[in-house]
Amino acid sequence: MTSRILRRTLMAAAATVAIGVGLGITADQSYAQSGEKVTLKLANSQWLDALRGKNLWAAMLKYQEVNPNVTLEQEAIPSAEFNDKLTTEMGAGQGPDLAMMQEGLFYSIADAGFLVPLDAAVDGVKLNKTNDNGIVEGKRLGVGWQRAVYALIYNKPVVDAGKAGVPTDIDQLIASAKAASAATPGVIGFTERHQMNDFGGWFMDFQNWAYGYGVNWVDADAS
Repeated sequence: MTSRILRRTLMAAAATVAIGVGLGITADQSYAQSGEKVTLKLANSQWLDALRGKNLWAAMLKYQEVNPNVTLEQEAIPSAEFNDKLTTEMGAGQGPDLAMMQEGLFYSIADAGFLVPLDAAVDGVKLNKTNDNGIVEGKRLGVGWQRAVYALIYNKPVVDAGKAGVPTDIDQLIASAKAASAATPGVIGFTERHQMNDFGGWFMDFQNWAYGYGVNWVDADAS
């Protein structure tokens, strides 16, 4: 592959232009037209997800049908190891060609100068506001892979047994959880990531929930 240096994007759909920049392919061409065979490695923790990982990868492979000179390869990295592994690989000049990552890692990777500008890839494409986070210092370095919808998951029979309501704020969540637990000892009524190896993901989830209710971590006097 001739452009191993020109890699690192936030979304697999940008693969054509991320490598095309290095090969001199214009925006209206594809790898199939270029005639050069290319192998792209895609890093994502979701390849390991039960059922979803298989279906996501099957969708990715559709790209090969319209670009037969491109071969896609997985780099499946467990979520708990993803950030450390990717930063280590990229710092050594190795790693995947494309990576699906959370915003926190994305900005660190961007600051380190590992990302290829994708402005040409989205020229003339109407992107929604969720893609604005992929622009760093005026350059588009990534596009949205997905935007997760959050929901509180609860066990209705357990909640009903404790005569607990479905909470709408933190105080109600604590009160309902205590009531449900007291009525059904040993049974989980509400679920969320709860192990230390999930702390990073949990905090990210919690921040989204908290920000949605207007929370700020600092007051107006903080510098």
